[in-house]
Amino acid sequence: MLVDSNGLLRKVLLPQDRQKPKLSRTSLVSFFAILGGLFVLYTMIDGRVNLWYSGLHFLIIGLSLSHLLWVRRFNLGASYSLFALFFFGIIPLFEYRLGITYNDAATPTDASYVTAAAYALLSSVCFYIGYGLKRGSTEPTAVLRRLRFVSGRHRQLVTWTAGFVLIALAVFIAAFYKFSVSSILLRGFGEETQQSAMGNSFTTYFARPMIFNLILIALLSMARRKSVPHAKMFALCCFVMFFVSPIGIPRSLAGALYIPMLMMLFIPKYHSKYALLCVIVFAVLFAAPVADVFRSINHQSDVDLGENFNVAYVFAGHFDAFHNLAQVVELDYASAGWQVVGILLFWVPRSLWDGKPQGTSFDFADFAGWDAHNISFTLPAEFYVDYGVWGIILGMFVVGTIYRGLDNVLTKPRTPGTVASYVAAISHFELSVLGLYLIRGSVLSSFAYTVGVGAALFTINFAESCIRGLCLERIRLAQPAE
Repeated sequence: MLVDSNGLLRKVLLPQDRQKPKLSRTSLVSFFAILGGLFVLYTMIDGRVNLWYSGLHFLIIGLSLSHLLWVRRFNLGASYSLFALFFFGIIPLFEYRLGITYNDAATPTDASYVTAAAYALLSSVCFYIGYGLKRGSTEPTAVLRRLRFVSGRHRQLVTWTAGFVLIALAVFIAAFYKFSVSSILLRGFGEETQQSAMGNSFTTYFARPMIFNLILIALLSMARRKSVPHAKMFALCCFVMFFVSPIGIPRSLAGALYIPMLMMLFIPKYHSKYALLCVIVFAVLFAAPVADVFRSINHQSDVDLGENFNVAYVFAGHFDAFHNLAQVVELDYASAGWQVVGILLFWVPRSLWDGKPQGTSFDFADFAGWDAHNISFTLPAEFYVDYGVWGIILGMFVVGTIYRGLDNVLTKPRTPGTVASYVAAISHFELSVLGLYLIRGSVLSSFAYTVGVGAALFTINFAESCIRGLCLERIRLAQPAE
C-alpha cells in the first residue's frame, strides 16, 4: 500500500489546508524559517560545547516542536510549548556556547548546567503527561456571531450597565492618576504617582482588563454587523487606547490584551496557529524593547525608540529564565517552602500575614547578592526551590492537568451570539498568552495578572447572565397561561 507522505505531512502541519489563506502558509514558513536561521547561526558561532548539555536541550526543542505541530490551534498547552522551545531550549544553547551570564553572576559549572537542563526536560515531560494528547478545536474566531439579545429590554440593560461600568472605571483611573494624561498613558510617569497598594492592584489587575474586554466584546460584535459603524468603533478604540494604554501598563499584560485584539478584530481571517506564534515572537523581539523605553521615559529628555535594539539589551536579563535555574542549582538555593503558597495567596495583605514570603525572584536575587531583583524565575524553579525534584514532578504534572482542564472548559460549545461565547473565546486567547508569561516568571506578578484578567471576564459573564435570566423570567411571566 502506497502512503502519500507529502499529503500526510500537510495534514499535520496545515489541517483543513484548502480553507487556509495564503498568509497562513506564509506564517508557517516564516516560523520555521526563524527556527532554521537560529540553528544555522548556532552552528556558525564559536564557543564551548558540552554534548550532554546540548543533547538535553535538543530533546526539549524536539519535544516542544512535536507538541506545537500536534495541537490544532494556539491554546494553553501550546503556550507552554512555545515557552519551553525558546526559554528552555534555544536560548540556553546560545548562552552556554557564548558564556553569557546575567547580573554579573559567575559562570556555573558544567555539572550545574547539565543538572538544570535535566530539570527543564523533566518539567516538560511531566507537563505533557498531565496535559495529555489533546489536540484542541480547529474552529477559528470567525465563528463568533453578532450579539443577539432575548428582548429589547435585555439589550438596554446590558448597554446601560456596560456604559455605566466603563464611565465609573474610567473616572476612577483618571482620579487615581490625579487626572494626569502622561501618568495614564505612560508607564514611567504612572509608576511615579503616589499610590496605595490596594488602589494600584485594583487598577492594574482588574479595572483596566475590565475596560479593555468590555470594549473588545462591543468591537467584535460591531464588526459582525452588515453595516459596520466605523465611527463608533474608532471612538471605542481611542477610549481603550487611552485608559488601557499599551505603553502605560506592564508589557506582559499589554501583550495578553492587545495580541488577542489584533488577531480577533483586525486580522481574523489570518488567525492561525503559526501566524500567532510569529506575532508573539515579533512582540517579544521587537515590540517589547520599544515598550520598555517608556518605563524610564520620565528620566530622559530625548526618546530613542531604537535604543534597546542591541545585544546588550537582549542579554541584560530579559531571557534569563534558564540561567537563573542553573544559578539556583549552582548556589544550592532552597526556600522555606512557602513560596508557592505565597503565590496562590497573593491577595492576602502582609498586615494579616506577617510571614508572607516575598517574590522568589527578589528573595533569590538577595541570596545571590545581585543588584537586580526583578528577574525571571520560572514556575518549575518555584516548585524546585520549595519541594525539590518531587516538586517539579508533581507540580508540573498538576499544571499540565489544569491547563488541559481550562482548554476543555473554554472550548466547550456555547450558544452563538451570546456574551458567554465571546467571553469564552476572549478568555481562552488572553489566558493562553498569559500562560507563556506565567511559566516564565516571575510567577507572583504573572499569576496576579492572570487572576485579574480572569476575574474581569468572569464578572462580565456573570453580570450578563444575571441580566439575561431576569429578562427571560420577565418574558415568561408576561406570557398568558394556557
